[in-house]
Amino acid sequence: MAASLFLLAFYVTFDALHTLWAREQPRFSAVGVTLLALSFVVMLWLARAKRALAHQLGSEAMRADAVQTTACWWLSVAALAGVGLKLAALVETDAGWRAEVWAAAP
Repeated sequence: MAASLFLLAFYVTFDALHTLWAREQPRFSAVGVTLLALSFVVMLWLARAKRALAHQLGSEAMRADAVQTTACWWLSVAALAGVGLKLAALVETDAGWRAEVWAAAP
């Protein structure tokens, strides 16, 4: 299990560095936004359920897992905030131009 997580971390790091080096523009992903929204809804509910179960069982391991799930929820919050800020930056202003705040330099 640990090896697969390290391989995933290596792949994500490699892909992110390649994307930055190649100066690829970000693209909208309906699947990504949908998963993010589902994560936002489900993770908080799941963390609360795990916390209640940990209390019933007296399990420190389950309590720690509930904390991990809460951290995942906060990551969803941060990612949704980023998507929202990106959308806000793309909204046309009164002058009629688009503010491309996070666009990579040509």
